[in-house]
Amino acid sequence: MRRRQFLARVFYGLVAFVFAWLGIRRRKENSVTPESPFDRVVIECYNNHADYSPGIYLHGADGGGPACLGLAREAAHCMRAGEPADSAAGLCGYLFTQLGPEVTSGGGLSLWDAPRPRSDGSVDWQAYCSWNVDLVLVNVDRLTAECFVSPAAAKSPNKTFAGRLTGLKFDG
Repeated sequence: MRRRQFLARVFYGLVAFVFAWLGIRRRKENSVTPESPFDRVVIECYNNHADYSPGIYLHGADGGGPACLGLAREAAHCMRAGEPADSAAGLCGYLFTQLGPEVTSGGGLSLWDAPRPRSDGSVDWQAYCSWNVDLVLVNVDRLTAECFVSPAAAKSPNKTFAGRLTGLKFDG
């Protein structure tokens, strides 16, 4: 009898450990570093075939790029899986309804040309959005969003990874 109780406790302890480990891992995957020295961000939708949408420029977001990861999650229902341009249009429409027309007329929400990949398919994100603009990349095939924040000074122009969201729920 004691052996059964001992084995049951060990089993339940292992189950609790696995669930705790999975919870920590999931939080790390969906973690966001809340710091950005800027309040400007470009949100770019793309797919696994290197098709890019026009960039959505947002000025005045609370906290820059990391705050916009939350916007990507909230707007996901307006986006279409596998379709970068449609997803960007849905995201832009969502932002317009949330922020109001005065933000658009004041230049706080606008569209940028789509990035132009190099011959090897890569994009020079530093050239696409300057050192003082954060970047959020939304992969419409993987249903993920990644944020890269700008440094506080132009002397170090490389953006750094700040957070990732997985499991976005697109309607399309």
